[in-house]
Amino acid sequence: MLGVALVAQIAIVALGPSAAATCAPIELTVAARVAGAVPPRITLPVTGTIQLLRASVSSRLERDGDVNPSAISEGSFVVTTSVPGRLALPPFSASVPG
Repeated sequence: MLGVALVAQIAIVALGPSAAATCAPIELTVAARVAGAVPPRITLPVTGTIQLLRASVSSRLERDGDVNPSAISEGSFVVTTSVPGRLALPPFSASVPG
């Protein structure tokens, strides 16, 4: 019997302002990297308190010194909320199709 184990690791980083005004646009940037030639798909789970105004995601393929491929996706998400007070954003997620 032959067993195959697949391990995928996705590195993800998200940046945004530490404070924002109610009903004002909030720009969030996200980057995700995975080993291989298939770029990760980045998603922001939108809840009832957050409205997605605009999203833009681009992907590219890079190679390291040993010519191993690495796929990177970078996204910009503009959201807003009408809820006053402290707001916790849901986590971004990144997945590799397939």
